[in-house]
Amino acid sequence: MNTKPIPIFIVLMACGIASVISVIQGVEFSAFCTRFIWTTVVFLILGIIVKIILDKAMEVLGVSDIPTVESITQEVESEDNVEEQPQ
Repeated sequence: MNTKPIPIFIVLMACGIASVISVIQGVEFSAFCTRFIWTTVVFLILGIIVKIILDKAMEVLGVSDIPTVESITQEVESEDNVEEQPQ
């Protein structure tokens, strides 16, 4: 499982929600920027922790990565080479 985008997704969602709440509350620009920076830092750390936990869980459970285009292509090419060999 590709867990690389998880921290970024968590940060984007949190910052989006924080931005909407700040606009609704009508806060000043400096307060808005402070909230945005703190939200980014806190939720980036939380996202990285979630990513590490998921990576460790996948490692323990033995779940392999989702096949990539390159691995599928190599597998198909190796099957084609086996079929082409004379018997």
